[in-house]
Amino acid sequence: LVGGCNYRCSYCVQKHAGGVGGPDDAALERGLDVLCALPGVWEFKLSRGEPFLLKRLPDVATRLVAAGHKVSLLTNLSVSLPVIERFVAAAGDGLRTFSCSLHLEETSADAFLTKAAAVKQVLSAMPKSSFVVNHVVQPGRIGEAAELRRAFEASGLKFYPQLMRING
Repeated sequence: LVGGCNYRCSYCVQKHAGGVGGPDDAALERGLDVLCALPGVWEFKLSRGEPFLLKRLPDVATRLVAAGHKVSLLTNLSVSLPVIERFVAAAGDGLRTFSCSLHLEETSADAFLTKAAAVKQVLSAMPKSSFVVNHVVQPGRIGEAAELRRAFEASGLKFYPQLMRING
């Protein structure tokens, strides 16, 4: 939906794509019309860049869920908790997976853990949804990732380390 990101991580696979702000309203409406008309039940993962840069993200969730579909999200968790709460409320029972990626070049582990725990608490009212913390493990930093995993899991958070791809 957006393609752009407010972070500038050195290891980003998207190489700091443009598109901050997402499509204009007309293009977004055309896209949502197509997605909402799909037969059956689909789960849409709202990702690539930082989806919360799209100011209408709660509207997107509301429209997709109202059409009978489900939504999942992958965010860097940089937005405020009230913004996240508005999205969660808009998605309602249609929210499946709320994923957030820890990027230590942009935030501290402690600050991220605190915010992630708060988001998990918000999601506790959504029994059909799951919450996971992702982390790209860069070369030479496996030990650090293991320590992070222990800390996050000790706080009751699912932590999913992803090895960084190099040359495919």
